[in-house]
Amino acid sequence: MEWKKNHDNDYYIEHFQKEVLDGLDAATVVKEINYMGPNVNGKDIALICYEKPSDFCHRHLVAEWLNKNGFKCEEWK
Repeated sequence: MEWKKNHDNDYYIEHFQKEVLDGLDAATVVKEINYMGPNVNGKDIALICYEKPSDFCHRHLVAEWLNKNGFKCEEWK
């Protein structure tokens, strides 16, 4: 909610990292996504959001986190 008041991206990144991503294991997250259904395993997964690709968004933070943890994640064009 703080970000909605001041739009401080650095504040949001710091807190999203600390409050969300630091509590997750990337391998476990990818494994759980792959178990979502019988047709998902081995196929591309899309992170979606209503923001335009060029706008600041938590989707970009998750994609960067996945990449840093060895899981290729790139923007669809």
